[in-house]
Amino acid sequence: IIIVHGGGKEITETATALGIDTKFVDGQRYTDEKTIEVVLMVLAGMINKEIVNLVNTNGGNAVGLCGVDNMLLRARKLLKNGTDLGLVGEIT
Repeated sequence: IIIVHGGGKEITETATALGIDTKFVDGQRYTDEKTIEVVLMVLAGMINKEIVNLVNTNGGNAVGLCGVDNMLLRARKLLKNGTDLGLVGEIT
């Protein structure tokens, strides 16, 4: 089983707590260099670990991966209605 998760609310809350403004384009986050650091911290460092722990403490055998690990996933730039979303892409 592969679990693909998000964390939009947590990313926004953490960015706000760190004084980083978040911006959205038609409901999708615009991600710059500061924001991507928060995204990685929240998704790979917090949420992923919580999910792995939850699975493992309930009898499963889970390992967490992040898409940037060993360039596991690749993506192409994503535009929203022709607008650049920064460091946002579609997995190829």
